[in-house]
Amino acid sequence: MSKRRYLSVLISVLLAVIILPALTSAQGNVKNSAANRIPAFVTGDFGAVNAVSDAALRASAKSALQDIVIDHFGAAGNEEMVPTKVIKDKVGAFHVRFKQELNGLPVAGAGMVLHAHADGTIFAVNGEFVSGSDLPLLPDLSAASALGQARIKGAQVSATELSYVFGADRLAATSPGRLPSST
Repeated sequence: MSKRRYLSVLISVLLAVIILPALTSAQGNVKNSAANRIPAFVTGDFGAVNAVSDAALRASAKSALQDIVIDHFGAAGNEEMVPTKVIKDKVGAFHVRFKQELNGLPVAGAGMVLHAHADGTIFAVNGEFVSGSDLPLLPDLSAASALGQARIKGAQVSATELSYVFGADRLAATSPGRLPSST
């Protein structure tokens, strides 16, 4: 191989190994994205959480995640991420699980996990996220109509509760309530 060709290959490899990862980590690297272009997994340098206490960790993780979903998941601003569980793994990394609410209503099937190194540096976010843009505030059906259309046998065991349901198509729709399971 000629010296010129060798230098060309060496520079290309250095560019690919050193410079490009630095550029993509600052902006976030989408690992998995669905047809609707909302990612399911992003990595990068997303700041840090404060792990001095459980309350501080939850609050700082929530604040960081709100920024991340706006920047990378297409959040409209009416989504709320609510921390539900904190796990510290064997190497000291933190994993904060969140449920999602839209317009104050729960989103069945949606949730995210924020991952941070032991030093608090946030390195990844994954999960299912529903953007609040263009979603109805009221259901199209009453609870009785929904139960009738579902053809579920049984009795309603609790009051209906309005919620959003995140479907396999990665879209959300309002649901007039939780339906009892069929047995």
